[in-house]
Amino acid sequence: MRVLRKFAAATAALFLFSPVALSQVLAPAQMTYEQALNVWETTKDREQYQSYAQAFAQWNNHFQLDTRNGCYAKGKEPLTILLVISDKAEIGPVMSSVGGEKAECFRLTYLGLKVGAPPFSPLVIRLNIE
Repeated sequence: MRVLRKFAAATAALFLFSPVALSQVLAPAQMTYEQALNVWETTKDREQYQSYAQAFAQWNNHFQLDTRNGCYAKGKEPLTILLVISDKAEIGPVMSSVGGEKAECFRLTYLGLKVGAPPFSPLVIRLNIE
């Protein structure tokens, strides 16, 4: 009986702290930057992700979202933006690798936008901003 309890506890700990499990346990609004990055790392090679990311890039380019609001001019530092897309087809939260005016500008540009329904949730889009 004692061995079974230890196995159950170890299995529960493994589930709770694996990157895929975090996306299943935490709501997108509760995710940290590191957790969202882990979700991106574990899902970016899926065919479903690749198709969605390609369609998202076309949508983003069509509406020139990354050039709105003059965000590029607000800083010279490169940053990584993580867009967390929920099952409600909405972007939020938006997280960045660094703080500052440039990061906040991009965060506000994307936060709350309605997008196409993702094939799974949460889906994290990674944008590398120079």
